[in-house]
Amino acid sequence: MSYDSWDDYAESQAEFDAEQEYLARIPTDLHEEAVRSYLGSCGDAVDARVKKLLSAATSLSASKFPGPSVVVSATILEVMIRYFCVRPIFEAAFLSDLIAREVTEKITRSHFFPERNLLAGILRPWKIELNEILLGSGKPLWNEFTSVVLENRNNFVHRGQDVSDEIAAIAIECATEFRAQIVMAMANRLGFTHDKSGCWSKVITDPKEHVFLGGKLINGETTYVTRSPFV
Repeated sequence: MSYDSWDDYAESQAEFDAEQEYLARIPTDLHEEAVRSYLGSCGDAVDARVKKLLSAATSLSASKFPGPSVVVSATILEVMIRYFCVRPIFEAAFLSDLIAREVTEKITRSHFFPERNLLAGILRPWKIELNEILLGSGKPLWNEFTSVVLENRNNFVHRGQDVSDEIAAIAIECATEFRAQIVMAMANRLGFTHDKSGCWSKVITDPKEHVFLGGKLINGETTYVTRSPFV
């Protein structure tokens, strides 16, 4: 084979490889765009509810009502799991709000709340290892939530069992760190700019970047029409 022929072959192979890589990324890119669109539209409503509940849990704990505080903290985590993780990823997978709503409702209304078991697998493709997220104590967040917070929440709700101030503090930390280390990790990967915009529905973008799916680019800002996933 001559040098010219080899160069032509190498160039053709490089083009073929680049094309295959591009085609292979289409499902991933479409999926991420769909998750981004959901969070851009619904993220503000979910975040507002999370922050309101977190304020309530903190106030209850400070007022020496650890039992109700733990109940609210557990609810915060369930809201974030459902509306920041399971719902957007399922909706993106099906690329249909109606189908995703039906599937997610069946999952989340189960008495056993099985999305807790699904979460590690759902987050892994996003480079988030759920069981490696730690609290300040060095203990795994997920284990503390499932084994300590939920157990104390259930014992308080169904048996009226006392809950300690320490458990209430752990529950609040679980909720706070879940948002910081998991929800915000997804947000950063998807290009949201909370540090600049302070919200999900407005993304400060480089004018050279493409417009996100479902967003409108004006003067370097991608904005989304907001909606509530709770209705």
